[in-house]
Amino acid sequence: MKSRDRITRFIADEFLDGSDIQTIPEDLNLVDAGIVDSLGLLRIVAFLEEEMGAVIEPEAMVPENLNSINAILKLVAPDHSSVV
Repeated sequence: MKSRDRITRFIADEFLDGSDIQTIPEDLNLVDAGIVDSLGLLRIVAFLEEEMGAVIEPEAMVPENLNSINAILKLVAPDHSSVV
């Protein structure tokens, strides 16, 4: 499964009760939309590190790096053209 799909599936399962992943726009600001709060951002970081093997430096753990699927992809795979 591609990184984009894994991240989208995690968000759908954890924050949207398993909603259809096709309904989540990749540029939707998850924080502004009320889908993810500060604790949710930490859950996303834990998922990225534990399940995807990403290393996220503390200074990178800011909302703008985690507030959308596209932002998360840029954080974990800066050249995500090969993982989308």
